[in-house]
Amino acid sequence: MPKLARPEHHQRLADLAPMLQFDDPINIQFTSGTTGSPKGATLTHHSILNNAFLTGERLGFTEKIGSACRCALSLLRHGGGGPELHDACAAMVFPAETFDPLSTMEALAHEKCTALYGVPTMLSPCCRIRNSNVLIFRAYAPASWQARPGPIEVMRQAITDMHLPQVTIAFGMTETSPVITQTAIHDSVARRVSTVGTVFPHTEVKIVDPDNRIVPIATPGELCARGFLVMRGYWNDPERTDEAIDRGRWMHTGDLATMDADGYCNIVGRIRTW
Repeated sequence: MPKLARPEHHQRLADLAPMLQFDDPINIQFTSGTTGSPKGATLTHHSILNNAFLTGERLGFTEKIGSACRCALSLLRHGGGGPELHDACAAMVFPAETFDPLSTMEALAHEKCTALYGVPTMLSPCCRIRNSNVLIFRAYAPASWQARPGPIEVMRQAITDMHLPQVTIAFGMTETSPVITQTAIHDSVARRVSTVGTVFPHTEVKIVDPDNRIVPIATPGELCARGFLVMRGYWNDPERTDEAIDRGRWMHTGDLATMDADGYCNIVGRIRTW
């Protein structure tokens, strides 16, 4: 059983608050290491809070919905489970220590969650569950689902089988606090399940060729992002920081993307590991 904070711990936080600035480093979030060794992305309160706020806007959260119960499936040590969940004073439900489809469905029904966070690979096993829990769950179906890019058929299945009519897809990385682009609940179903949406407000995106020149519409290139959401750098690793963030403060994601004439992006490959 974890030890709870004592009054002296709360006082320590209160004493520190006047000393901190909004853009001070506040979170060292380690990357997953799937495309290289884990690195400590140094994030600020400014980047995390604003990114989470804009995520909530894309999900259609209002003051009433924003304070409702949400179910989180992503690991807290992951960019999608730590910084991204700081979007409101909502009750967060964690169905199990590790992902379990049945526990997830039971938690959604029992806690009457209004939103669900996770990745597309978690959807398929949830959709395959066929028992009374699904019927109970449907009575309290979440208003929104936020996921990373996934197969179109999986996302459509979630809309019907899990009764998630407002499913949205987001794209980002730990180094960008984490979301760069996201679909919105008012987008068409086709766009919500087949693209990663449009760029966040107060954020710049460009898609470039190997010579760092912007490519034409619908042409693949590396997606770069700039703005409040970009990390300060990799903790105590200036060399790899310089590899990822250029002199113009553009974060080079290493992801191959396209953008259509309406600003909707798609991730079509990976071109870099570091």
